[in-house]
Amino acid sequence: MKMFRLLILSILFLTSLSAEDLDPAAQCEETYNTCLAKCDAAEDGSETCYSDCDAAYEKCLSLAQENS
Repeated sequence: MKMFRLLILSILFLTSLSAEDLDPAAQCEETYNTCLAKCDAAEDGSETCYSDCDAAYEKCLSLAQENS
């Protein structure tokens, strides 16, 4: 489970780096949607995946507000 969370956070971080053209809030939204799509595609349909996406999205928004 820790490995899955690390994977999700890594994906979120890398996605945010690749979308430097977007404003921070839009980056968070795009990353969140990507995360949700990965959860939708997962075979187990784990609620933990969605919870991790929600937590990462909230953290992303918080960081975006701090940096603006």
